[in-house]
Amino acid sequence: MIRMSEWQVGVAFVRGLNMFKVRRVKAEKIFRALKRADNKNVRFIGMYKTDDIIFMKRREVPYAAASSIIERELSKLFKERIYVTSRSLRSIRGVIGQAQEAKTTKLQAN
Repeated sequence: MIRMSEWQVGVAFVRGLNMFKVRRVKAEKIFRALKRADNKNVRFIGMYKTDDIIFMKRREVPYAAASSIIERELSKLFKERIYVTSRSLRSIRGVIGQAQEAKTTKLQAN
């Protein structure tokens, strides 16, 4: 059984997929490749489009560990180096909050 307090949710952003007819692939194919790489510390739980991967990692595992797994698996899939960066869901919520606040401030100024 998974105790959610031991896990954190993150999002990995993959650079350069499905752009300009280069590295065309369906999200399902990527997700299948990543599910094979699930381990006791990192689990892949979903995707948004083809270049945003949602994962869970154990609290003590750095986000970079998930990025490394994704880079390795996608580099094998495409037979070339693929670059990934990951962020915590907390960071993403913070960025969205800041963006909404900036938008509101700008609208009020006009």
